[in-house]
Amino acid sequence: MKKLFIPFFLIFIIFISLYSIQEISPYLQKTHVTPSDNIWDIIYTFETSAAGMPGIESDGVNIYTTTWDDNIFSRYEMDGTYLEDFTIMGVEHIRDMAHDGTYFYGSPASMKIYIMDLDRRYIQT
Repeated sequence: MKKLFIPFFLIFIIFISLYSIQEISPYLQKTHVTPSDNIWDIIYTFETSAAGMPGIESDGVNIYTTTWDDNIFSRYEMDGTYLEDFTIMGVEHIRDMAHDGTYFYGSPASMKIYIMDLDRRYIQT
């Protein structure tokens, strides 16, 4: 029994040391969050460039918001620092967005869904 304990113990130690190695995003900004177990707690906030921005999404590099009434997209750094406003020709009244790792998807509260490249500012057809 003692002969089996040492190899199993060594395997356990190796497994634990390998398990603790993690990949960390180079874009991750550390922010202090007070932990809470309450549902719907606000974890992080920042001021937007205008009121009435129902759409918000991130690609992991930037945060994007939309204004549904004047067709403007706003871009922020991951810490909430405002960068710029822009429009995309043919895209209007976006109320919500999603991101799949390549494209952003947005809808103007209708059956229409825009497939957008926000970096290049065009509609994918």
